[in-house]
Amino acid sequence: MFLNPKCALMFLNPKCALVFLNPECALMFLNPKCALMFLNSKCALMFLNPKCTLMLLNPKCALMFLNPKFALMFLNPKCALMFLNPKFALMFLNPKCALMFLTMCAFMFPNPKCTLMFPNPKCDLMFLNPKCALMFWNPKCALKFLNPKCALMFPP
Repeated sequence: MFLNPKCALMFLNPKCALVFLNPECALMFLNPKCALMFLNSKCALMFLNPKCTLMLLNPKCALMFLNPKFALMFLNPKCALMFLNPKFALMFLNPKCALMFLTMCAFMFPNPKCTLMFPNPKCDLMFLNPKCALMFWNPKCALKFLNPKCALMFPP
């Protein structure tokens, strides 16, 4: 990842550097698929957003990066861009929200139509509601987001 100039730039941000002082965050780099996400310039840019870097200091959030299916979402440029939305980044500071990504919910992110729903502030807020977050523990609910028509229910 250090061979990518944009990735190297993230280390010039003091808050990004702090991420590496968290042992559980460091573990995510032992996952080859997670390491690959840093080779995507748009993904690297998300680390320049202080609110996004804060999520990596949350041990429960760091653990989600050890899930290969979740790591793959960072290789999708549209998914990476959603982390530049401060309201979306904040949802990762909610432990119940972070945990939902360890379930089948990770599958929904490779679908571009699903990722489009995240720039909508009303959608971001739903993830801050523990009861909403819990619905993603149900694989059948998570799979609904793979249906483009379902994704459209979260209009911009």
